Amino acid sequence: MHSEIGTINASDNFIDEHTLYFPRHHMAVAEDEPGHNDGNAIGPIGYKVMSPLDSTFKWTFKYYEHENLPNRDTDWYREMTRGLIMIDRLDPARAHIMLAFGPIPQLEVGDTLQVVMAEVLGYGLQGLLNNAEYLDFLKSKDFRVPSPPPRPGLRITTYNHEVQLEWHPVDAAHNPELYQDPYRGDGSTQPFEGYRLYKSTKSVNGPWTLLGEYDLADNDLGFNTGLHYEYRDTGLLNNVEYYYTLTAYSKPDPVANFPSQETSMTTNAQTVVPGTAPPETVGEVAVVPNPYRGDIAYNSYNPPWEKPQGSRTHWMEQDRHVQFINLPYDCEIKIYTLAGDLVNIIYHTDADRGYEDWNLTSAIGQAIASGIYLFTAEDTRSGKVQVGKFVIIK
Repeated sequence: MHSEIGTINASDNFIDEHTLYFPRHHMAVAEDEPGHNDGNAIGPIGYKVMSPLDSTFKWTFKYYEHENLPNRDTDWYREMTRGLIMIDRLDPARAHIMLAFGPIPQLEVGDTLQVVMAEVLGYGLQGLLNNAEYLDFLKSKDFRVPSPPPRPGLRITTYNHEVQLEWHPVDAAHNPELYQDPYRGDGSTQPFEGYRLYKSTKSVNGPWTLLGEYDLADNDLGFNTGLHYEYRDTGLLNNVEYYYTLTAYSKPDPVANFPSQETSMTTNAQTVVPGTAPPETVGEVAVVPNPYRGDIAYNSYNPPWEKPQGSRTHWMEQDRHVQFINLPYDCEIKIYTLAGDLVNIIYHTDADRGYEDWNLTSAIGQAIASGIYLFTAEDTRSGKVQVGKFVIIK
């Protein structure tokens, strides 16, 4: 095992670990020495053997200088079988650690041996030792621990500048308030405690802002707000993506010393776009923003008007866009220069969405220049045409 704890980008030596062994836990530990340029680590790292365990095993704990590591399998085997337990190393050095045990009785060629090890963390050395103790408790329960409630149903309806969120359980099979958990230590028949509603303006993966927490009102946990099943979020921008998620969470388990469990925020997340229904025909088609200004960081808005597409995390030039709004179900938008040259054509056929984005490029993929541009929006069902203009300033 090899552990270096602290900030690896420190300007000079960040290799300043103590190397410790706790035989009762069969655990080797690397602990950062306070100070030095790598700062102070929150806690050490331990490597604990959980199984197999046998009173006849011979244990080996040894640490090495970086330059003196064994370099052949036979050398490693000889070291592993020595049964040597070195004293703790309290002078700071690189934590090259060997932790070995055996021999395994009645193990034949071709047999499979299952080894369970745990990487143990904690706030300070005592926190790590407390967690090592808790691991023994979890092992006695075959690592079966309390689980979160099932994912609650979240139903969202969009309106003009607002959305309505509702999550009243619709059937017993998917009701988080009725779930049972056979692995709780306290034997609670109703481990459910409440709901949490979150919102993000960045992405379906957050970061999330808590909009509301609604918990049971008949106990000494939480805020005792009582359960609620609706939330109306108002004052939103139309035709812009917002993200919502709803979780259910359980009571903590004091017997198993296990914290409250909450359902996944990501798996229940939904993308929502508030706005109005498409109009019957053209007449109110407009471009936003107008003028479009290249000196404005639209990607820094909250929610961002422009954001990276796909898996990219950073805004790029191709993320620029304007939006044509108030589009009827079936229409065709043509964009022209002031001289009358055709720049691009946008086809819109959507009964639910009354807008289309345009990335400020021509039909052949060239970025457009600053200037005044004209557009026509034709309702392809009725033949009605609206003419308009907009300004691009780069």
